[in-house]
Amino acid sequence: MALKLGQCDADHFLRKLSASQLLEWFRFAELEPFGARVEQMQTAGLRAQVANYLRKKGSEPFTAQDFVLGYKPQVQPKQMSVEELYRRFTGQS
Repeated sequence: MALKLGQCDADHFLRKLSASQLLEWFRFAELEPFGARVEQMQTAGLRAQVANYLRKKGSEPFTAQDFVLGYKPQVQPKQMSVEELYRRFTGQS
């Protein structure tokens, strides 16, 4: 945020802000996100649009998440029954 407002020293910038001003910025960021993460998502969306325009007919469409740098899909852990958990933690097969 400091860099977006032309401040090179984030610590100095934060010392200048009052608590109410900082809270206002947090509220504003919830309404209108800004920063590198938002810019990365915007770029990923454009990449997905171009890729979808150029993809072969019948192939799966791309999403913005396919083009976010460093993004790894979250793998949902398998739900275990109580018996499976007991066997796992007691070492029984």
